[in-house]
Amino acid sequence: MSVRSLRLSVAVLSLAVVAALPRPVAAQEPRPTDPSASGEERPASTTEVFKGIYLSFWSASVPSRVENAIQLAQQGLINTVVIDVKDAQGRVGFDSRVPQVIEYRARERIIRDLAALVRKLHAGGLHVVARMVMFNDPVLAQARPELAVHSKALLSERGPQPSAETFWYDERSLQWVDPGARDVWDYNVAIAKDVLSRGVDEVNFDYVRFPSGGSLSDMHLPVTAEDRPKRDVIRGFFAYLREQLPDARLSADLFGLVTVSQDDLGIGQVMEDALPYFDAVCPMVYPSHYAHGFRGFENPAEHPYEVVNYSLRLASERLRSQFGAATREASLIPWLQDFNIGAEYDADMVRAQIQAVVDALGEDYRGFLLWSPKNQYSTDALR
Repeated sequence: MSVRSLRLSVAVLSLAVVAALPRPVAAQEPRPTDPSASGEERPASTTEVFKGIYLSFWSASVPSRVENAIQLAQQGLINTVVIDVKDAQGRVGFDSRVPQVIEYRARERIIRDLAALVRKLHAGGLHVVARMVMFNDPVLAQARPELAVHSKALLSERGPQPSAETFWYDERSLQWVDPGARDVWDYNVAIAKDVLSRGVDEVNFDYVRFPSGGSLSDMHLPVTAEDRPKRDVIRGFFAYLREQLPDARLSADLFGLVTVSQDDLGIGQVMEDALPYFDAVCPMVYPSHYAHGFRGFENPAEHPYEVVNYSLRLASERLRSQFGAATREASLIPWLQDFNIGAEYDADMVRAQIQAVVDALGEDYRGFLLWSPKNQYSTDALR
């Protein structure tokens, strides 16, 4: 995500959006369901408040890291773990049996036996979430150039036929595939079904958007028409996911700015569009990723409580207004910052964000997820 590649140059915050709101009265945090002590697998529905951490492929393949997560669960500090199964390099990092994954050489068996890992985490009392990166997919782009985002300039220079020589690259020099391509959707749905067959409780979809960085005006999308609203494409993908995975618990990671912006940020993400199709909407409300001047703060990263609280209060109000038309009530379970960008994030800074979530959502509080690229967490903040 570098960190999550959330560079906020893609959004312009209006003065109306950042108008002051009265500070809320603190709400008491609901008690989470105690993890099962029996070691038996626990259905996801028993978890009412999700307190989670993220583990990369590599951490999830290291026994000591897995044991550490289980110890945190046994201490009552967490009850959820989010593990990579497909990353922003396009790698499928477990023993996938999807034919296209093998054909495209996307499989890297970093997690040698996903089902065994899930059983172990379940025995430790953890709700297991499998994280999949969607449209930022260099492996699929290389394997299927006709689905990839290409450079208009290079197509003009080298001919109209897309090839590996005409790929478009984002600000991190990574390739993308067209979010409107049905073959891309089907490829990822097949991976999600494979993951669910291994016993995971939930599939979490990240990078469910158009690119936000790089020379955006130079992008050529092979499937999505230039005049088609990006919001329509992403909303269509959300609907397709639910159609193909009707009984699964699904969550979607969205830019933190979706909570305070009414438009699609130029990437196709509108918070209300996720409501009918997901069990949880997970805005990445990292204070370091808000623009200078947000809420009058020169450096929003130094004000974790205020930034997170304001964002989630606005989000909660908007989601409440939509519940009547939604087919399911998606919970707000935000990603919180546990990394040093913009400010040093110690336990107090992380704890301030957690308190902000509790205060903002009140009786609708359903938990939080901590993101650390290094998978090192301020556990004192959880006590």
